[in-house]
Amino acid sequence: MSKITSAKKPSEIVESSADAETASANNQISAIALAKFWLLEEGIAKKLGLRSTGSLNYQVLADYDRKNLFIALTKNDGGGYYSKERVNLLSIEASLGAHKAGKTFPSKALKDAYKSRSSNNAGFMTATLRALGLTAAAPEADSKHIVVGDWAAWRKTIIAKAGALIELPADASDEKQVQPAPLPDHKEHTKTLETPAKKSE
Repeated sequence: MSKITSAKKPSEIVESSADAETASANNQISAIALAKFWLLEEGIAKKLGLRSTGSLNYQVLADYDRKNLFIALTKNDGGGYYSKERVNLLSIEASLGAHKAGKTFPSKALKDAYKSRSSNNAGFMTATLRALGLTAAAPEADSKHIVVGDWAAWRKTIIAKAGALIELPADASDEKQVQPAPLPDHKEHTKTLETPAKKSE
């Protein structure tokens, strides 16, 4: 005698599909290797471009052993692409090494501090360094900048802050970051069934 299996309702099929996709996204997120960092400072930097609008949120981080400092953007208030890469302060100093004697430099001088190659990287980092008091506008050229302040003293001061211990993806390169996948909208596939009204006798 054959068994009779009841067919699933459309709503059950939709819920089952959504649950499967949620589980898949969660598995991807849990597979990301995490590393511990000290969050030492957060701030907002004003964009420097003449036609730029909005601001940038940034963080100053130290690795768990407090041997290296990093600067990372966390939000672009004006919209558009930005790199979340954590940029080592040593890489920034190396990029500006030829300009520390008071020489002016364009924003593009910072492009090599990044591993990613977004066209916004250098300009956004220049704005962040300006907000941190490590650079200033060049007096004779609006589109150029100069290195200011005592970077060694700034490093010593900020790395001594207590900070908050946080966990972040060990690999912060944009290409390898996995974001939670949005759940699909099944409304267009859902039909509302109406019971036909009984005819009046």
